[in-house]
Amino acid sequence: MPIFTLSRSKLDVSPADVGRRLAIHYRAGLRQEKDVIGVLFRWTGGEKGILRVRLRSGSSVGIRVKDIISMRVYPPEASAYTMQRLAEDSWPPIEVAGLDNWSLRAGEGATSRSNSVRVTGPARSDLGETLEKVKKWYRERQLAPQLQVPSPSGFADELRAHHWEVRRSSSLMVVSVPLLLESTSSGQDRRDLLVENTPEPDEEWLNFIPKYGSDTSAEYRHALGQDLPKAFVYCRNSQGDLLGIGSAVHLDSWCSNTLIVVSPSARRAGVATAVIRSLAEWGLDTGARHWFLQFFQSNSAVLNFTETLGFTTHHRYDYWFPAETDPGSESDV
Repeated sequence: MPIFTLSRSKLDVSPADVGRRLAIHYRAGLRQEKDVIGVLFRWTGGEKGILRVRLRSGSSVGIRVKDIISMRVYPPEASAYTMQRLAEDSWPPIEVAGLDNWSLRAGEGATSRSNSVRVTGPARSDLGETLEKVKKWYRERQLAPQLQVPSPSGFADELRAHHWEVRRSSSLMVVSVPLLLESTSSGQDRRDLLVENTPEPDEEWLNFIPKYGSDTSAEYRHALGQDLPKAFVYCRNSQGDLLGIGSAVHLDSWCSNTLIVVSPSARRAGVATAVIRSLAEWGLDTGARHWFLQFFQSNSAVLNFTETLGFTTHHRYDYWFPAETDPGSESDV
């Protein structure tokens, strides 16, 4: 059961959205309210600071955060908080609890995305008390407490003051489906590869995941078995040996590329390209227009690969841990 009501902030935007076009409704005087649409080019001072927005005319306006009534990223773009929610929908945790405007998530510790707090802005209650509740909730489940926070957040100094530290950083990358189909054309109709796309995975597919096992199977099965349109790809050589797998979920106009695994012996041979190509064709058939995936920034090989396919960084996010906590080995993103 939720600890508190789980809700969406009226300011569904963060400093991680600098560079995006915003629609802002704010107080401009004692009784006057105004609307403005423009590109956010600076945010200083966090929740107590000032936003600078560049208008279509070329002029700019400064707006105090405390004067903002509502604010959102102007379509078709999406805010970092919106994308984090989509990512959670595409890879749902076993357990979720609300803590003010934060979402506490737990599984079996296999993936950071299913075993961390999705943070959507500064804590509404006292930060120190909120962080203590986070620690208690995770330790009751024998998990390391960690926060998933878009970067920059505007409240990093406050987290450090409470002795929390960034231990891992990740990127959420995006690309249009038409561009992805164009950039993966080399993976189409490979005569040396057998690619199969199915609506459900079997044990062979699941056992190909490096961290899949008796102590993590429930988390993976739960995340991969959600009631959404989904696809699972097998890529084999001509002898039938499994070389790579991939999965994707369709959410409205988006597809989330939830998993890609390639055998170490088959890397740099076009297997990942063939897997993504098959998933992208499926995504196009389901009506998706946009594609996203997530990975740790320490994985430079994936960064280089995705950039060659046309992906760009939507936003970055950090995993914060209490300073005294051992985060253990790097789990799946």
